[in-house]
Amino acid sequence: MVLGVVGKLLWDRHTADEEPEVDFSDVLDEETLEEGHAEGQLLDDISESHKTVTAPAAIEWETRAARVGEQWTTTLYIADYADYPNDGYLSDLFELTDVEFDLTA
Repeated sequence: MVLGVVGKLLWDRHTADEEPEVDFSDVLDEETLEEGHAEGQLLDDISESHKTVTAPAAIEWETRAARVGEQWTTTLYIADYADYPNDGYLSDLFELTDVEFDLTA
């Protein structure tokens, strides 16, 4: 249960958008902004090309997850791990939900 709560707290902190958006048009000239947009589009195109090379088109990509058919996948990590965990320390994680998942430790 503790691992699930910690995971939820880390997820909420990671997805929180607390920083204000910065508008660079006040400090950069128009030519620099246009070059930045062109470079950004080029990087998006390269990213899309890499995605289609490494994974089939049937995969729908989200920010931190991917979906194949009806299955979703994502990767979570433990930021602070106990040096000597108690026996059964992951039991609550397995009993929390009926969702199928793989765990690698």
